[in-house]
Amino acid sequence: EEDKRMLEVEAAHQKLLIKHSKVRELLADANLELSNSLRIVDEVPTRTELIQYERRFEELYRQIQWKLEETRKYYDMYNTLDTTLTFIQKEIKLLDSIGENFVEAMKSSQSKLEFSKQFENIVKGVEESLKRQEANLAQKNQIVEE
Repeated sequence: EEDKRMLEVEAAHQKLLIKHSKVRELLADANLELSNSLRIVDEVPTRTELIQYERRFEELYRQIQWKLEETRKYYDMYNTLDTTLTFIQKEIKLLDSIGENFVEAMKSSQSKLEFSKQFENIVKGVEESLKRQEANLAQKNQIVEE
């Protein structure tokens, strides 16, 4: 009778172990589902996080705008200095040419006349260039004012 009782207890114990393992499996599945759901919920940013992201994007946008403006100023300054250098080099070449040809041009009246005409053409060219540059400056000032 004791063996029978022992077999019943072992059978009951075995059933409980099986039931316990099934409950553990169900609990594990429920925990997995819960953690997946929590992960999905955590992936959606909260209102506070969205506001923080928006502020950071606005800050980055302002920084980029400032950097772009600064870069444009440097490009403008470079272009201005390059143009100035070009005009100074032309002026130096012109003055060197005048200096080299002046003595020879003053030897005869015909060469004086030719030198005078060439000089008048140079002055006209400089005046035209000055007018073009003033027009460019006026156009840029108009763009800046708008």
